[in-house]
Amino acid sequence: VMTPFVYGQQYIGFIGMLHSATELGPVQLATARDIEHWSRVGRREEFLPVGPPGSWDGAWSSISSNPPALVGDKLYMWYNGRPQAHGTGGRFRSSVGLATLRKDGFVALRCGISGGEMMTEEIEVTGPRLSLNAICLFGRVQVRVIDDVSVPEGYDFESCNGFEKADATDQSITWGEEERDLTPFVG
Repeated sequence: VMTPFVYGQQYIGFIGMLHSATELGPVQLATARDIEHWSRVGRREEFLPVGPPGSWDGAWSSISSNPPALVGDKLYMWYNGRPQAHGTGGRFRSSVGLATLRKDGFVALRCGISGGEMMTEEIEVTGPRLSLNAICLFGRVQVRVIDDVSVPEGYDFESCNGFEKADATDQSITWGEEERDLTPFVG
């Protein structure tokens, strides 16, 4: 069961799962750019797992059909939890809990001490500002622009005014001493 909602420029849905072998019911995450073509994300890992055995949500979790509420830099999601597995009979008890997540933090990429690289799909530049949601515990986050097949002068890694040791949900990225933005690439 999934009720999709619009988030940014995509649809997101929380899928209520039922593992028939264990009768446990966690939640997985799915996204779509259009309402008809959905993909499960995060390697199909549980987005909201059930709690530990014996806890109030130890057998079942189900996120509200409402979209998350943005409060400051956190997303608030209310969910229903049950200590009894599906199909166990008897009187069901359920409770409501609150799960929080950093703004836009549904799925994350991580790299180790040796660093890493990521290349996005082609992105249409609709405004001059580029901002990142990232936690950088060590090292440095840098961005370069690739226009068609080449890196425009002044928009390489070396020119990037990236950031170090920061936890930001809206970190501006610029290039060079002039702090150039993406104005030349808009459209």
